Amino acid sequence: MTSKLVSRLTIFAALLLLTTLVSLPLTSSVHAQGFDPFAGLDGLDGGMAGSDPNLSVTGKFFVDPSKKFGKLEVTASVDNGWYLYSITQKPGGPLPSKLTLTPNPAVTAIGTFSTDQKPKIVPPDAIMPVAQEKHYHSVTWTAPIALADGVDPSALTLELKYSGQTCSDAGTCVPQRATLEAKFAGEEKVNVPAGFGAAATPAPVAAMGSYKITGKPGNYETPAGHSIVSGYVAPKAVEPGDKVLVTLTVKVTDHYHVYAYDTEDPLIYKPTIMGLGKETPWKMTTPTTKNPVVVKELIPGESPLKYHEGDTIWTFEVLVPKDAAPGEHPIVGYLGYQTCTEATCDRPHGVKFEAVVNVGAATDVGTTELAFSETPYNSAADAAAGNEVVAVAETPQPTAPPSDGDGGRWQVVNSEKITSIYMAMFLALIGGGLLNFMPCVLPVVGLKIMAFAHQGGEHRARVLGLNVVYTLGLLSVFWALALLAIGAHVLGESAGGDATAQGWGSQFGNPWFSIPLLSLVFVMALSFLGVWELQIPGFVGGSTAGELTSREGYSGAFFKGIFTTLLATPCSGPFLGPVFGFTLASEPYVTFLVFTCIGLGMASPYLLIAAFPSMIRFLPKPGAWMETFKNLMGFVLLGTVVYMLTIVDKDYFLPTLALLVFLGVSCWILQLTPPASEFGTSMKYWGAAIAVAVVGAYGSFTLLVHGETEIAWQYVAESEYATIEDDLISLQQSGQTVMVDFTATWCPNCKYNFASAIDTEEVAAVVSANSIVPKIIDYTNEDPPLKALLNGLGYNSIPMFAVFPANRPGEVYVLSDVITKQDVIKVLQEAGPSSATAAASESSPTAKTAMAGH
Repeated sequence: MTSKLVSRLTIFAALLLLTTLVSLPLTSSVHAQGFDPFAGLDGLDGGMAGSDPNLSVTGKFFVDPSKKFGKLEVTASVDNGWYLYSITQKPGGPLPSKLTLTPNPAVTAIGTFSTDQKPKIVPPDAIMPVAQEKHYHSVTWTAPIALADGVDPSALTLELKYSGQTCSDAGTCVPQRATLEAKFAGEEKVNVPAGFGAAATPAPVAAMGSYKITGKPGNYETPAGHSIVSGYVAPKAVEPGDKVLVTLTVKVTDHYHVYAYDTEDPLIYKPTIMGLGKETPWKMTTPTTKNPVVVKELIPGESPLKYHEGDTIWTFEVLVPKDAAPGEHPIVGYLGYQTCTEATCDRPHGVKFEAVVNVGAATDVGTTELAFSETPYNSAADAAAGNEVVAVAETPQPTAPPSDGDGGRWQVVNSEKITSIYMAMFLALIGGGLLNFMPCVLPVVGLKIMAFAHQGGEHRARVLGLNVVYTLGLLSVFWALALLAIGAHVLGESAGGDATAQGWGSQFGNPWFSIPLLSLVFVMALSFLGVWELQIPGFVGGSTAGELTSREGYSGAFFKGIFTTLLATPCSGPFLGPVFGFTLASEPYVTFLVFTCIGLGMASPYLLIAAFPSMIRFLPKPGAWMETFKNLMGFVLLGTVVYMLTIVDKDYFLPTLALLVFLGVSCWILQLTPPASEFGTSMKYWGAAIAVAVVGAYGSFTLLVHGETEIAWQYVAESEYATIEDDLISLQQSGQTVMVDFTATWCPNCKYNFASAIDTEEVAAVVSANSIVPKIIDYTNEDPPLKALLNGLGYNSIPMFAVFPANRPGEVYVLSDVITKQDVIKVLQEAGPSSATAAASESSPTAKTAMAGH
């Protein structure tokens, strides 16, 4: 929680009850996918993981004493409450972890990455059609490699790329990409895969003269009709140890382009990928092309688009082993690619290519045309992932200057295009009118019905005037949104980037907007239910039928229009999507006109009824029924509060609930104000109510929202519970001092100790200076191994803080119950630092970590 947000919310709480000039229902549509707002309410950690998984991916490699083979080792770790998916995660579900070794002439991959750590399997369900394979806390993958002759491992650095997806138990998922380096970590016996002997050459592969080609030779046209694939292999016959050149050509039509070759999925588009099938167990070089790569940034901060314009020719070589058996051998591979224009894209497509070459003594320099057949893009992805790609000396692909294209990448192809401003204005009027029937606005329609009933006996001119003022309030918000959209467009162009307007309803993603608005809805609901009363001139809000018949004022009508529109912004009605898209490429005055038409369309039913009052003669006269109707609307508002809580960030969810409790107490204090009190007496009650709201807001958002921790804690994973005591002794024997904080979601004293005595700046300095290993154990479920450890320390309850000194296995310093900073620092100093050797190899990270609720 930033200090700016704390101050904004505190100021809002102070002014909330003074600025309540209107009361009307507010609703919100639920857009937070995968977020259960009640997850983790049993405590502040566990299910309420932090918003940052703190993914760490590190690598190293070992070399066999023979200096011919080695082992790559990559470890990925995440915070407590987070997990990542396995490298064998099946397609059709979440993103699997993927590791790619950047081609390097010094090494050759002779196997794929694997791990001995079994993932947690979550069976398929109605939402996820495939089983999920999750790794909590950390996982280590290994892959065998072969070293070229004469390579010095100590001077070698290997580069790898990681991609995947991390998710929390609370439902948040984050796509991940990382580049890491692996350095020499020493000698170690390496298990070489079967089929590899003294040299990094596969075992002899028998000829497959019986292979039957299933594809059709010649040009292959994709189903979308925007590309044609052709190719050949050369030569027709090769000697063992020679190379076969594979040439693939993709010709595009209708101004389409094809994305560049890449071994890593950028996630925002599908790159061109290639790989050999299992029928060709040989190695291939990295595909290259002389067609320049166009680089264009689509989304700031994300991977740019990389594509080729015009026809693109890719070439790569297939390396024939020196001991390949004579005879015919199939060259079978897969090509995956995607074609797009500046406005629309074809579905990613896959092509299988086949040919047969003859391995023998003679060489035929002729070419063999490739045969092609359709296959899914995923088949090409699987082939590319399982292939052994050999780095070769090559000229880098030329890069073209960034494209200046105006259009966006995507276009909805199954809807009518808006071709004129008149069509846009017409659809804006209709879409604005239909907004009144969206879930976000229906409660306001109920209050407008009540207002119309109240206006029943008034002069027609006044009724029309009130609704015109209501319309002006409504339009004022649309005009403000139009100015924001125009401003964002102009600023984007002046900065030389893509002009991106403020999204319709996107302000609900900002906590400084959504939390105050939610609080206002809650306060209004309490008012409608009679918990407190505020007689506001010009607005229907009294508690009795007589008060309900008091006249609605122009100020009340104006502000009712404002809040009606604010309420509508998270909803989008029919026709509005294309309309907003039309404004992105239009002049500023067009944007202003379109937003005005949406507002007029939304206000049109009320203007129509005001002009022809006879349309609502079916409503009863003002009376006691309006009091009942008002109470019912109070319950509708409480339901709206529940829905709006789903758009609150999970880090602010619990503090927001606490804030609502304090606001309820403030409203109750106002209700205690004696009737017809003097000004001074009323101000005393208002002062007390505002004080409760301010203290509640400050306390809720400072005590219940955790930012970064002072200490880079290591969370003990559930998979480590069974060996926790042996692990602690091993750390002591290796020369490391370890401090362990036992905590639980149901232990308030644990949270107090952590905040006031343990995770403090002073303790962090001692931990850093002495290279102490900090660990947290979650005792929420009282797991038997943890209970045994606690009992072994002579205790049966928590809070518990323990320090295990270096080089003194079996000894431990223990603090229990409520403790102080001085207590913690004293036992850390008595335990002593980690030894120099351990500190050098296993020192804790110095960077602070994001706090997953403690």
